Amino acid sequence: MARKGYDYLDVKIVDGLYKFTPRKFRKIAEFSKIPESTLRHRINKLLSQHLLKMSINPKYQNLGLLTAVVKLDYAPEVGEELIEAMRVNPFALFIDRTFSEKPYIHAVYAVPIESEKFLIYYLDRMVDLDLIYNYELERVVHLHRNSLDSQYYNPETKTWGFDEEALYQRFVNMLNQAKAPETEVKIINRIKDEYDIIILSALEKFSDVKLTEVAEETDTTVQNLHYHYHRHILENDVIEQYINHLKIFYNQPVLHPLFQIEFEKGEYLDAFMKAVEGLYIIEYNAVLLGGSRLIQFATVQNTLLMNYMRLLEKMQANGYIKNFKHYLMQNSFEEAKSMLPYDAYSETGWNYMDEVYVEKIRELKKLRRR
Repeated sequence: MARKGYDYLDVKIVDGLYKFTPRKFRKIAEFSKIPESTLRHRINKLLSQHLLKMSINPKYQNLGLLTAVVKLDYAPEVGEELIEAMRVNPFALFIDRTFSEKPYIHAVYAVPIESEKFLIYYLDRMVDLDLIYNYELERVVHLHRNSLDSQYYNPETKTWGFDEEALYQRFVNMLNQAKAPETEVKIINRIKDEYDIIILSALEKFSDVKLTEVAEETDTTVQNLHYHYHRHILENDVIEQYINHLKIFYNQPVLHPLFQIEFEKGEYLDAFMKAVEGLYIIEYNAVLLGGSRLIQFATVQNTLLMNYMRLLEKMQANGYIKNFKHYLMQNSFEEAKSMLPYDAYSETGWNYMDEVYVEKIRELKKLRRR
């Protein structure tokens, strides 16, 4: 009978993928203490069962992109159509609705820095057309994919879990190493040429892609692609890290909360980020510009959501957190995240076709009149 799901060895393999990147199978095999052939077989099995997703996390600011989180207060009768219209904009990484008394749409954009005014114009047009009542736009200093840590996996029970008291103690311990997070990030386009774009696009689809395969589809050599990968992609720090996303909640009911947390000090935010590093329920941490504010995209089992809420409540009671809110989303960030539109890049940089996106919104207004 074929094995279903994953076991502790698979969890160790994902640990190795994060430590050494999917492009270093020999080191991962040594780390997990299994033959390289078995390693490849297990990874392929996890991929075929849709339990593992391998990709990259681009360093958006080094691709010349401004990252922003937008919260829309929208007209309920056009909710679904509005989301579909917004998805025409390929620079929208994530769009989803909340479940709450007052529903909102949350979106994450990574737009060319020189096109920030067009994003604002795009949102303003939605207000003018009475599709949304208002919006809040927050610039993101840092959008970071949280890596999985196997310490939260119990091999005996084959389950994932966390202790909020232990997490709180870890936060307190981290305060000694804490420093105020960056409040501004320099946005510089470090993409050198079209070959960088070809490699980034291939890696974001599948991070273990062989450059020989990419070379076969392009008019260049493997040596040239290796040069670009090492001298442009790695040295110019355009990849934040590799993403090896194991489907933790296999066939289990989950919730998708979005947390908005404001800390009393920047040092507290930094210590908290270090404390929750590796916590499997956190998908992305987004540090907002100005103040000490954090947005977390999470996927958590129903029974564990209250554990995490108790952790935040304790930190608030002890003066570390000023306030926090949470919203339940329809989908997780990982499920709904879109790939960057690499085909929109040319010698002149990123092509942001704002008129196309605005026209789609105008069409939605016509539909509403009917």
